[in-house]
Amino acid sequence: MTTPKISSESIMNKQVFMIMCHKNASQVLRLAQKCISEYSDVIVHADSYMPQEEFLLLKEFERHNPQFVITNRRLHGELNRESLVHIAMEMVQTALQLQRENNWHYQYFCLLSGQDYLIKPVSFITEELAKHYPKPYIDCDPYDKRNWMYKKLRWNTFTNKIRLKIDSIFNNKHRNPLRVFCMVLVLFLTKIMHIGLPSIYHQIKRKGVGVFGGSAWWILPDIAIEYIYDQYSKSGELVNLILQAITPEELFFQIMSMQSPIKDLVEVSPKNKTGQNCKTWAYFYDDDKPPKNHPYIFTVNEFQKLIHSDRWIARKFDENIDSEILDMLDEYCKQQLTT
Repeated sequence: MTTPKISSESIMNKQVFMIMCHKNASQVLRLAQKCISEYSDVIVHADSYMPQEEFLLLKEFERHNPQFVITNRRLHGELNRESLVHIAMEMVQTALQLQRENNWHYQYFCLLSGQDYLIKPVSFITEELAKHYPKPYIDCDPYDKRNWMYKKLRWNTFTNKIRLKIDSIFNNKHRNPLRVFCMVLVLFLTKIMHIGLPSIYHQIKRKGVGVFGGSAWWILPDIAIEYIYDQYSKSGELVNLILQAITPEELFFQIMSMQSPIKDLVEVSPKNKTGQNCKTWAYFYDDDKPPKNHPYIFTVNEFQKLIHSDRWIARKFDENIDSEILDMLDEYCKQQLTT
């Protein structure tokens, strides 16, 4: 695997964009090309369920672009499961390996999905990161019974395994009447029985660890990533406990960051906060759109909102639904470089 040699003078400004994707290879490559620069590389994890013809497009691009690397190991990612954490850490492992082999250093690690897109020029992002190093950019909400984390952590590990099994059977179709019946029955029975196990929240708290959560998309400095990777590699009791929660990808990196050497730099949100405090804008709701479980697709109708946002990245986009918005963002970023 060939990779670019970076001069020692630019090491401290180098970053890596890590993209997890499962479809739309052409859109993933478009995103990757926006991220690659003199001081930034791209690592991609292609889901094991990605169609072969799509994967071959990525491999062909990799052959001709040394700053674009696909992880050797391919996993299947599923929402609400530990697989998404494993995928992120697979890309982290690949990045750390590239550092060792090429004698350079990634100062920041940025996690993206294949349906994200930059709404600021990559040069702007690079400059901002270098200017504020080692500030972490991660959405971090403290646990509270009144916020979303209560539902994720109120049950024990045994109950969660059954809940995830039910979701798999019904393909995560939450409004399926039979699924709803099965879920209510399981939760009712386990609540009566208690099964002798405390909730995941209480198990984490008993270890003297603060419980935090937030958006799955983050930009973390090397100091945090090195600590998190070390703890993940050891596969200790705390790590395994978090991975058994519902939606661990929205808990693991927050909890571990708040245990890391940069914990005092993390901006912890107030308990009653709404919205996400990170550099990726996930389009879950708007003034004229009600909140929903999955982000809306950005279209040309949101262009003005996107370019006036203080975020650096946004999701979701789908070139099969609206590719013009991507063209408009490309042109906007190009204009920003000349002004």
